[in-house]
Amino acid sequence: MMSSLMAVLSLFFHVWAPAQPQGERVSLSKLETVVVFVVKKEVAASHIEQRKDICLGFDTRVAVNEKAILAELHREGLQLHGEGFCNKAPRGITIELLPNIHAISDMTFEVDVDLGDSNPILQEGAHFATLLRRGTYTVRYEDGFEPELLTYQQYCCTGLVGKEKASEFCSSHTIAVYHSPQCNLWVVHDPNRVEDVKIEHRPAYHTYSRWILGEQTYVLAYRDVDHQPSDMVADVYLATSGERSLLGKIPVYEIVRDVSALKLTGGEGPDLVFRTSCGELECVFVLHFAEGKAREVFQYAASKIEIADGATPKIVAKSRLANLVQEFVWDSKAKGFKESREYRWPKE
Repeated sequence: MMSSLMAVLSLFFHVWAPAQPQGERVSLSKLETVVVFVVKKEVAASHIEQRKDICLGFDTRVAVNEKAILAELHREGLQLHGEGFCNKAPRGITIELLPNIHAISDMTFEVDVDLGDSNPILQEGAHFATLLRRGTYTVRYEDGFEPELLTYQQYCCTGLVGKEKASEFCSSHTIAVYHSPQCNLWVVHDPNRVEDVKIEHRPAYHTYSRWILGEQTYVLAYRDVDHQPSDMVADVYLATSGERSLLGKIPVYEIVRDVSALKLTGGEGPDLVFRTSCGELECVFVLHFAEGKAREVFQYAASKIEIADGATPKIVAKSRLANLVQEFVWDSKAKGFKESREYRWPKE
């Protein structure tokens, strides 16, 4: 009788006992424990727990044990794949840990995370995965306690999968959508745009790019003026040994269509040339580096602006309304551009 009762009780507790994570706990560092916590939060916040095509990607500069983190996530019941699984087809949702993962103090950590959808590459012939969400987790973790989420700040995008939801997001015309790659309304088309930089600033920077000119590395940090995306400024930082120092700024009105490095001023290194759309005109801005500073040395709008190479590089501005062509060259004594020639615009 007693043996029968014990068998029933054993069966009862077997059925009703709460499910436990499978496998043995993996030995993790404090940072790796925080990463596991953040990935679990990202999966829950994005409501993708039931998907079988989630991958976890690590920037090569993130010094953590990827296999140990994946093993612990598996133990916690999340069947995430390595990044190669999603890159192979390509397919699925990728949670990408960006390189700016660091400890603010002994107990506080910041982790930057991207959430991307690779399915549009196959389904729609897109060239790149769709960025769904980007943000920073600030986590407190003390030995002997569970990690605690202090803040999450989202910098980009909807976090929603699907064309219709993204369309609704873009049509809202809020500040968040202006610079979202999903909407492409006021996106800065800087060819050296990067996602692994974050600089605290008010108003917040929305776009970054990294330029290596000669032996120097510069970071351009774009921000809106008075919350107007049609009035932007690029702050210029010199990046050396993990430190950044502000060298100057340049206003870049309207939509930035292109940025290029060209030698226009006869200096040792190239200048940065910004092209924007100013209504029906083309605008060109030139950023010059000298004596440890970065400053705007040229700004002009015309129907058409061309850069002419040669022994003496020049900027050629053509005005359809005035039927006029103006040529500008660098004056080393005045340290600025001057008009060198003016003539009527021949009919094409």
